[in-house]
Amino acid sequence: MAAVNADPEVIRWIRDGSVRDEQQTRGGIQAGESEWESQDFGLFAMEIRSTGALAGFTGLSVPHYLPEVLPAVEVGWRLGDVPTGGRAWPPRPSGARSVGAASNFWCRAS
Repeated sequence: MAAVNADPEVIRWIRDGSVRDEQQTRGGIQAGESEWESQDFGLFAMEIRSTGALAGFTGLSVPHYLPEVLPAVEVGWRLGDVPTGGRAWPPRPSGARSVGAASNFWCRAS
């Protein structure tokens, strides 16, 4: 995951676009694990089935970094540029080499 977070092409879509180092990545993983414990939902690691290579993550998360939308749940993902053995996964526009984003879909808690 550190390689995905260190890729400027992926991270440019996340918050202020600053890449993350290994220590920041570990902190993010620990925060995600804590969210599973406290919320009973969270982020899942994704891997390429044929190779076992880490692709990134996807899942649900509370966007604490956007307090103006709370209470809410974010549908998020971050996918790196991983070799897929010639397969077109994940689908992306011609010329694009990586995908990293958080969606703009929010589920408001009532």
